[in-house]
Amino acid sequence: MSWLFGDSSDKKSVDAKNEIKTRYGNCCALCENLDINNMMAGGWFSSTKYKCYKGWCTLTERNSCVKEISADPNYGRDFTKVYEMITGRKYYILTAICEILGISMDNRLFTEIKALIELVRDDESTIREAIGYDSFGPEIADMLRTDRERVELCNYLLNEYIIKVYSLIGLKNLDEAIKVYENMVRFLFFRYKNVDNYAEIIQAKRFENPKLMVK
Repeated sequence: MSWLFGDSSDKKSVDAKNEIKTRYGNCCALCENLDINNMMAGGWFSSTKYKCYKGWCTLTERNSCVKEISADPNYGRDFTKVYEMITGRKYYILTAICEILGISMDNRLFTEIKALIELVRDDESTIREAIGYDSFGPEIADMLRTDRERVELCNYLLNEYIIKVYSLIGLKNLDEAIKVYENMVRFLFFRYKNVDNYAEIIQAKRFENPKLMVK
C-alpha cells in the first residue's frame, strides 16, 4: 500500500490502478467506457453502479469490453479515488475492522452498515458535524490498525457492536443501530484518547448531534 504515501498524484494513481488489477482483475473500474461521475446508488442489498454505454456496471464487475483508461489524472482517471470508492476507506473505523479481520468489502455486513453510514451522511442536520469528524475519524482508525491487540480487539468489536448493528439494520431499527455504532466509537475514544469524560470531547469538537458518530 505504499502508493497511499507516494510523492506525486500520477505515481499514486498508477500504483492504485495496479492494486485494483491485482485484487479484482480486468474489472470495469479500469475501463474508459465507464463514467465514474454518473452513478446509480445501490440499495441495502446491492452495490452502487456507474454509467457505461452498455448500461450500468459495478466497479469490480468483470466485463470482456474493458478497454483500459490511462492512470494519468490529467487526461485519464485518478485511480486513488477509484480505489477509495472500491475499498470504502472513507468509512474509517468500519473499514479498519474489516481489513484487520479479513472481511471482504463485498460482504453484506460491510455493505449494509456502509449504507447506514451514507444515510447519516446525507442528513442535512449533521453535515457540519460530519466535516469536523473527518478530521479525527481517520486517526482513530489508524490507531486501531497499529494496536498490538488489534485482532483480538476487532473480534471484540465485531461481536459486541458490529453484528448487533447489522442485526438491527435487518430489523429496520435504524435509530438503535446508529446508537450501537456510536457506542463503539465511544469505546474507541476511551481507549485511544485516554479521557474519562466523553461529553468533553463532543463539546470540544462542537458536535451536537449523536448521529454523526456513525461516520
